[in-house]
Formats: sequence, C-alpha cells, structure tokens
Amino acid sequence: MNASRMELVVVMPVYDEEDVIVPVVNDWISVLTRLNMAFQIRLYNDGSNDRTSERTREAFGTDFRVVLIEKENSGHGPTILRGYRESGDAEWVFQADSDDEMPASPFEEMWRRRTGADFLIGNRLARTAPWSRKVVTWVSRLIVWLLFGSRIRDVNSPYRLMRNSVFKGLFRSMPEDTFAPNLIVSGFVSKNRLRVEEVEVPFRSRRTGSGSIRKLKLFKALKETIAYRVSGRMPVSGAK
Repeated sequence: MNASRMELVVVMPVYDEEDVIVPVVNDWISVLTRLNMAFQIRLYNDGSNDRTSERTREAFGTDFRVVLIEKENSGHGPTILRGYRESGDAEWVFQADSDDEMPASPFEEMWRRRTGADFLIGNRLARTAPWSRKVVTWVSRLIVWLLFGSRIRDVNSPYRLMRNSVFKGLFRSMPEDTFAPNLIVSGFVSKNRLRVEEVEVPFRSRRTGSGSIRKLKLFKALKETIAYRVSGRMPVSGAK
C-alpha cells in the first residue's frame, strides 16, 4: 500500500536486530491496530550482517502493513532521514528505533494528544543510564538550546511524532548524509515555536547491538548541527 495513503508512517531503522526485530514489530502492530488507523511500518535495513532480513520476511512477508527496505549501510541518521523523506503524503510520520529500548505502549497516549500539536516527543525515563549516555543527552541539549532555544527537553529522543506537512521542507533541506538529523529537527521545532507535546516513555538499556552516538561521534553530531544552523538552510516552518 502506498505510504501517501497512510494516516501514519512509522520509520524504523534496523541494524543487526535479529533477536528482537520480530517481537518489536509485533508490539507496534498490536498498539497501532488498537488505535484503528491506516498505518504502515517501514523498516529500513541498514546493511545488517545477521539474519535480520530473513527473520523479518519470515514473520511479515505477507503483511501489507510492514514494508522492508534493504539499503547499504549509511548509519542511523542518514537512514531515518531517508525514511522521513519517503513518507509520502501521510498525515503523520513517527520515528521509532528497533532495539526494544522504548516500548510501543506509550504511543497510545501520544496519539491521543496529537490534536493541536505539530510535534510530539517521548522523554526517556532512564534512572540507570550509563554516564556516557547522560553526557550525550546533556551536551546535545545544551547545544540545541544555545542555537535554537529551549523548548524540548530530550532533544535526541528516537521517539517522535511529526505532522508531516510541517516538516517536509526541513527534511528536504538537510543533506542526505546528515549524521544526527533529529537534533536539527528539535532545533527547527524550537526556532519556529511549534506546538509541542511531551510524553514520558520508559527506557531500558539495549539488549543487543550498540548505540548510534557515542564518544567522538557526539562531536561530529554537534559540529554538524552548528554548521547547519549557521548555513541559513533551515526553512521557515510550514505550520499554520
């Protein structure tokens, strides 16, 4: 089914998640089905080296609500940006990771609160987060706040619901290889003072694989965000 006909498109990057991909996608199907909407879950397999593709095809090969897109490895950021751009004319686009760190169930509250909002984000509740993750979170927040304003607490949360018509111009304005597009998205929201809703979402450390932004990669993300901010490429919001 064409993404343009969907009420909601879920963009889910996938990399070496053979152990969790099937239960994670099943959880999302269950939640979205209860909400009685037309949806599509688009899985972007970012060059996995394990049996992620095989497991996905075996479980969802005949389910039109799940689409598997195979691609060469380019990293988490460029993968989700491609997904954003390929969301067609769906009314809403949602990004969720496939690593089972943030559950599907809180999305029900987020969906109910979407009326009157342009951007809804899940704030990660992680009492036992490692110091490295805390550093990433705090430094990212500081840079985004300094550059764009302080309207969002968890600026790099991979749990975000966006009114597609508002963000299309932004998605097109970012280079395809943008390393951390979600930081720029959060900056766009703050700079344009869009209507924001925040939902608390439980968070647990990943059981497989490794995180996408760590140590020196953080500096790459921040440098890129600063460069984008001063470039003048950020469009004016399409929000009414």
